[in-house]
Amino acid sequence: MRTDMQDKLFELYKEIDAICREHNIQYQLAGGTLIGAIRHRGFIPWDDDMDITMTRKHWNKFLEVCNNGALPKNRALECQENNRGYHNMVARYTDTTTTALHKTQLMHDDIAGFVIDILVYDALPNTGEALEKYTKDLMLYSDLLNESLIYSYRYRINTFRYLKCRLMMRLKGKDYVLNRLEQEMSKYNEDECDYLVLHWGGIPLVFDKKTFGESRVNIPIDGTMGQCPDRPFDYLVDHYGDEWMFIPPVTEQQSHEAVFNTEIDFPVIRDEIYHFVSQKKVKRKYRIRKNITITHMNSWLDLKDMGNKINVIAQNHKYSQD
Repeated sequence: MRTDMQDKLFELYKEIDAICREHNIQYQLAGGTLIGAIRHRGFIPWDDDMDITMTRKHWNKFLEVCNNGALPKNRALECQENNRGYHNMVARYTDTTTTALHKTQLMHDDIAGFVIDILVYDALPNTGEALEKYTKDLMLYSDLLNESLIYSYRYRINTFRYLKCRLMMRLKGKDYVLNRLEQEMSKYNEDECDYLVLHWGGIPLVFDKKTFGESRVNIPIDGTMGQCPDRPFDYLVDHYGDEWMFIPPVTEQQSHEAVFNTEIDFPVIRDEIYHFVSQKKVKRKYRIRKNITITHMNSWLDLKDMGNKINVIAQNHKYSQD
């Protein structure tokens, strides 16, 4: 049985599915949404979002169709192509009459209703040099979009590129810098490549293109049929490992940190928050923190590694004494 939140999400999902089927656009159920369809025949009981994926070619077509009148009333498509003020690299098909205000959205002006996340795959010719370059560009791109999160830090990359791009954005504008990165990340022809890489700032997951295929396999999901990869089990093992089919213990059944309301639209709740918190001051704090962290990342990570080594030596010494 679905919750009220899941009912609303399912309504949005069926709208996307109808648009895609009418206009010959291929998508795939992804992440926990695909696990729910296979393991629970619907939603994961504690889930509070839905994820679908598209290749760049199909996403461009979906974007064009939606921008030319296919969006139903009270819906918006949030993405970088439509709004440079949007803080995320993941596109969102959003309801504008509800509230799903996540922690990372508090200091931004994004539409914060119930959403279906649409994650896009770019094409790669190999998983060596091309992936390394793509990772650097994607982490930099993600850092430039969202001041409250730090991505390049995870890989010890982009120390000076980030500051250089920030300066370039002041001199030549945000569009100039982001357009160049987007063109670089999507430069390979999908039909000529063997791999797809997830355009997501968290981890650039890479998949064999054959995993997704072109046959539009359908899978039951809560009384309807949804498109999924040709090899759904290969996709889930690559994404989550061999134990994705097992239901995790209650302590690991995590949902998102967010304010949800199916009856009040997000500006009402966000305006209430701004009575107590200065958006401008918090953004400035995040910006300063990010500049300092990225500038000194190598020194801080070296100290962290040294601390971990000292802890290992101390533990080994303790065990040898015992």
